[in-house]
Amino acid sequence: MQEDKNLKSLLSKYAMQEPSEEFDNNIMQLIEKSKLTQPSFLINRLLLRVLAGLFAIISIALVATSFFAKPKTYPINFSISFSPDLYKQLFSFIVAFWIVMFINLWCNKRNKMAIE
Repeated sequence: MQEDKNLKSLLSKYAMQEPSEEFDNNIMQLIEKSKLTQPSFLINRLLLRVLAGLFAIISIALVATSFFAKPKTYPINFSISFSPDLYKQLFSFIVAFWIVMFINLWCNKRNKMAIE
């Protein structure tokens, strides 16, 4: 009996108010609006293109200068010799990487289609 009175007083003191009748409709409208909006890029597309272009130009310039530069023009003479097994391992890694990448893309596509 005392517990009921305590419970009643607690409920009257801390009871949550019911949301308005339009609450559900407002939330559903916000959800529908968010579905219609396109996601925005974190980086501006123009800036992304400029950075990609600069990367390509610098990469091509470095490769071109490494082909045409004479070895004696470098202040430090260094040479690295690779074993033939390294190329086999590198090729195997690249092939395995792309196989796993395509399997991952395929699985993600299947999961996305299953959810929808």
